[in-house]
Amino acid sequence: DERECRQLLSTAYAQNHPVVVRYPRGAGVGTEPGRDLDTLPFGKGEVRRQGEKTAILAFGTLLAPALQAAEQLNATVVNMRWVKP
Repeated sequence: DERECRQLLSTAYAQNHPVVVRYPRGAGVGTEPGRDLDTLPFGKGEVRRQGEKTAILAFGTLLAPALQAAEQLNATVVNMRWVKP
């Protein structure tokens, strides 16, 4: 969402090494980005939903559909945020 995108850009700016940001194309979901320049823990994902025996690891725009699918599957959803080749 727009808020997380702003936080990721702030986090990337604060690093002392090269960082690549894959900026999403198209429209966001409509979240207010806020005015603060909060950063996120570098390299750490976020558990968005706790489920039973299944886990869905989602990146970027696939997070919203993953959360919807997780409702039916009673699955854990982790917003991975970071990818390191």
